[in-house]
Amino acid sequence: MDNLIKISLRSYKKFKGYRKEFFDFFLQYIEPEKIEIKAPFTNRKYKNFYSTKEKFFELISKKEYEEEYIEIMIKQEKFIKLSLSSKGFYIVMNKNKYLDNSDEIDNHILELFVKMKGCIAKIEDWDYSNIQNEKIIDFLELEGIQVPEEKIKIYRDGRKEVDITKNPGYTREEHYVPFGVYWKMWIGNDYYNWLSKEKLALYTNCYRNIELEDGVREIIMTKTLEEFTSEETDNLKWDFRKKVGIEEAADKLKAIPYEMDPDYADMEYIYPENRKDVRYDIIYFDNKMESIARKYATKYVLTEIELDENGKFVREKTTVKGKIENLDKEKLKEGKIELKKRK
Repeated sequence: MDNLIKISLRSYKKFKGYRKEFFDFFLQYIEPEKIEIKAPFTNRKYKNFYSTKEKFFELISKKEYEEEYIEIMIKQEKFIKLSLSSKGFYIVMNKNKYLDNSDEIDNHILELFVKMKGCIAKIEDWDYSNIQNEKIIDFLELEGIQVPEEKIKIYRDGRKEVDITKNPGYTREEHYVPFGVYWKMWIGNDYYNWLSKEKLALYTNCYRNIELEDGVREIIMTKTLEEFTSEETDNLKWDFRKKVGIEEAADKLKAIPYEMDPDYADMEYIYPENRKDVRYDIIYFDNKMESIARKYATKYVLTEIELDENGKFVREKTTVKGKIENLDKEKLKEGKIELKKRK
């Protein structure tokens, strides 16, 4: 087990700013050996981060990057993960470091959550959350966890996986908004578009449930994190999910159409018109051949996939590489292109 904790702040609407404020605050609890940046516009590794920190923030503060998703891996004793996007932030950090500084960190989370007009912020045990949301049985068995028969879902083709909806701590995500029960939660006004404000305010089967500034509601389910992750409080978690209507809230958001901006995908599938026997898979890369968002790609890898009469995968036929300016997607869509490997 990794002894880590995850702190997340999510917004339903896009917002700008607060990235440096979030990152600088949490950096005071970390003394990184090295730091790696993964973003749609750069795959650069900042080995001597403290000498380049201001340059990095100057880069991500540029107008064209202010809504980009950025993932930061900080090497300390273990990799600590930090993510910045236009819809929220999260950090995975040492659990003991958090517990020793919980008042200061919680106050900062609340302050930032109010500024960004977030819909939910939460604190959860990293290992507990991963176990509650893991569907692959083999992965759990490697950790010494035996999955009860009643939690195993069997498909028609014989495949088996964990039915995580039978775990009290599982998270359901709709449009990148999490729905579930967590040790500590801060609920903002946008969340009440789907969750009943009255039901949440009246819920009393928890350690704390109070309204703070700007209508933000703070809920702490148990006095300690250990209590929350214990099986002895499973009934408490199910009680919260049922009484405040977690599934019904997620269903409401799911019913709203959602479209992802294709420019930020690093892969694309093209099915040619008038052809059912082939699909073209495109993966986008930068000059170093590391995957990157289509919007910033300079190179691509194109694979022709043979399909059967039911549209299912048969085999990879041909793979070619090229510069992005030479990629003719219109011809691919029309099925009027023949892929040939370079000699």
